[in-house]
Amino acid sequence: MKKVVSLLFFCSLIYAVYPLEDKRLSEGYYSEKISVRFPSRISLMELTNITFFEEKNPGLGTGLSYRGDDIKADVYIYDMNFSRIPDGVSSEFAKINFKWSNMEIEELGRRGVYARLKELGSDGVKKISDTDYLCKKFSYVEEGSSKESFLYLTCRSGNFIKIRLTYNTVPREELGNSPTEFMETVSKLLQSAQSDL
Repeated sequence: MKKVVSLLFFCSLIYAVYPLEDKRLSEGYYSEKISVRFPSRISLMELTNITFFEEKNPGLGTGLSYRGDDIKADVYIYDMNFSRIPDGVSSEFAKINFKWSNMEIEELGRRGVYARLKELGSDGVKKISDTDYLCKKFSYVEEGSSKESFLYLTCRSGNFIKIRLTYNTVPREELGNSPTEFMETVSKLLQSAQSDL
């Protein structure tokens, strides 16, 4: 498990391994693994980078980076080389991977990337647009700015779908419903994905 956590931590620090041209980013991204097209823009955030972890680390899939003023979201689609991952959040696959993802965030706190890291509440299940997620909320300071960050994880079409949604506690611009709109949009897209099981 320690090896897996270290690998996940290493990949969490990579944001531009295989940057795409702006033209391709403007077309969004189609994930063949889950048969879903992610748009180039969701609410106040634009798709700014796509990272293909799979090419050098099979099982780690693809990462999509959405960015806006004082708000960011990263969507990871991967299977860890597991087969037949059940949809939803009730399987041991989902629970163990969510635990690993929590450990990844805790490791960022120990290494000082996140200062004053705190867990806000216990693990829980949250339903967004008919998609269930394992969910946890954190607060921390990064690069001098106070942040609130959510970890969401669900499984769909034989893959893990992990989302990190983070925004400044005191944003320079009004965020409005952008965090909610982002999660609702992604959740509806995942509902359209064909289930393998």
